[in-house]
Amino acid sequence: MLMSSAFWPLIIGGAALLMPGVTQELSIDAVGRIGLSSDGTGAGELSAITWIDDALFHIVSDTNATVYPTSIEINRRTGAVTHTNMQSGYVLANGVDVEGLAFSDDIGTLYAGDEVGPAVRAHVVGDGSLLEPVTVPDVFGSVRANFGIESLALQDGHRSLWFCNEEALTVDGPLSTTTMGTVIRIQRLDADLQPGGQWAYRTDAITNDSPLIDEERSGVSDLLVLPDGRVLVLERELGGVGFLKRPEFRSRIYEVDFTTATDTSAIGALDGAQYAPADKHLLWEGRFSFENYEGITLGPQLDDGSFCVLLVSDDGGGLLQSVYALRLYGAGPRLTQDDLVRGMTTTFHIEPIRPGETAYLLYSTNGVGPGPRPSQIGGLRLDLVTPVTVAGSAEADTDGLVTIQMRIPANAPLIDVSTQAIVMRGLNGARSVKTNTVTAPTLP
Repeated sequence: MLMSSAFWPLIIGGAALLMPGVTQELSIDAVGRIGLSSDGTGAGELSAITWIDDALFHIVSDTNATVYPTSIEINRRTGAVTHTNMQSGYVLANGVDVEGLAFSDDIGTLYAGDEVGPAVRAHVVGDGSLLEPVTVPDVFGSVRANFGIESLALQDGHRSLWFCNEEALTVDGPLSTTTMGTVIRIQRLDADLQPGGQWAYRTDAITNDSPLIDEERSGVSDLLVLPDGRVLVLERELGGVGFLKRPEFRSRIYEVDFTTATDTSAIGALDGAQYAPADKHLLWEGRFSFENYEGITLGPQLDDGSFCVLLVSDDGGGLLQSVYALRLYGAGPRLTQDDLVRGMTTTFHIEPIRPGETAYLLYSTNGVGPGPRPSQIGGLRLDLVTPVTVAGSAEADTDGLVTIQMRIPANAPLIDVSTQAIVMRGLNGARSVKTNTVTAPTLP
């Protein structure tokens, strides 16, 4: 149950757990796979996936440039996929070998990355008609066949669009080998879809040769950009394992750090050039005999505050097709607050959310625990024990920071109070998110 309040009541919480602007450490836990049936649609060779709303995802095939709306039901408590249903698809206009997919719920636009061209295009969701092409820097014209734009990702709130090639451009060096990975370029476009930075990234080397030596590779198969702008890379390797060098797919998710990396926008050829590539930190690795996971997307927030991340595999020429669920921790918005002192003004911070978006500050005097699932936030479970009161709200500034200031009454009771913030998003609140909780006493 949510109760609204036109003013901050006498009881409020305090003691900051996090300082504003401090980034939370990311971690990933595996949940597991579920087979993805084509359900008579003929869908195969799936290359990318993006979350639309609630249980609706769109998945694209790289062989026919067809997008298949797919219902993927997720248990909000465990993060497991409980049911899938793939529907008839629609073709993306001008699409040839579509490998990347990203949806902007702000403007209702579907972006697609195509290896042929190479190209990035904007489409109407649901019918695939072309809206506009997107600027791709000239250097990507030197892609190798079947190693072009493989990845596409959109930052929440349409703040940036990212893409990259799968393995090195002809001007940037060799393909991956068992002794060295390959160098690719990660390109950022700003909110106006204009080039806003480019950085080199080196993939892992192929672990071992296999009987499929002509098919071996170790490149980037997709990107994921978190709401706060951090970039994750899905690397995909096909190599050999064991004495018999049995073919095996390896999927690895890395967090990318651009802090000391060189902006390569003005470097026409990386091969032989002096530059610093981006650093990377391994978050998760999975090994699979038949499943080639090519696409990644961020899904809904789960009960514990983590986010569902889904991988989608192609069918490997008819062998196996599935989705794989992961839980990503440390990607949600954060609530911080100053110490609370009677008669003083306290500042609450919520970040990062979309600029101009409204955050609602909630409180409970009954502590933290499994709370209600208000319909306004699509059934997302609060972590405050009822009754829960809306204490106040404010809009985020251009940096995505919400600041709420409240004066603590001089006679406020000296008891513990728990606080949490929510942001309502999506149709019927289906894309809503919540922050961490803070519990602390008022101070005399």
